[in-house]
Amino acid sequence: MKKTLADDLQKNPPEDKNGGHDALMMDLTLLLKDANEFYFHDFKNEKYPAPKMALNTRLHEIIGFMQNGKYDN
Repeated sequence: MKKTLADDLQKNPPEDKNGGHDALMMDLTLLLKDANEFYFHDFKNEKYPAPKMALNTRLHEIIGFMQNGKYDN
């Protein structure tokens, strides 16, 4: 389902003249891609020494982007 969503977005991107929606979809797609590749899994992860802290950092980045207007339309 996640791959289908990412493929659909690439084939039929939503119209967004300010880029906020596109930026949100890109950040969420990248987060889902990393989750799908087990980067936040305690034992299957090979990317981060502390996967849950990496997830926490990524989520806080997204929150900061939202608060600073990156996703405004």
